[in-house]
Amino acid sequence: MPLDWGALIPLYLIGRELGARPEGSRLPEVVLIGPSRDGRRESLVELGEAVAESAAASGRRVVFVASADHGHTHLPNGPFGFDPAAVAYDRLV
Repeated sequence: MPLDWGALIPLYLIGRELGARPEGSRLPEVVLIGPSRDGRRESLVELGEAVAESAAASGRRVVFVASADHGHTHLPNGPFGFDPAAVAYDRLV
């Protein structure tokens, strides 16, 4: 499955921050999670809790990146059309 902008852009920025790595050093492990947009809010909260617990239990440095543009409906001529709820969501976040 090809990576979308929600994964590519954060991965690019994180990689840029890592900079040149010493030879033989371990590259970070990457886990991408793309929950369904149709999922129940409670399920997403449970997913977040499970990720936080796993990160804490790992004892390793963890970077968590979450997309804040879940609406994708900002423009009438965009691929998903326009919905005023996208503006309200952006203001809330």
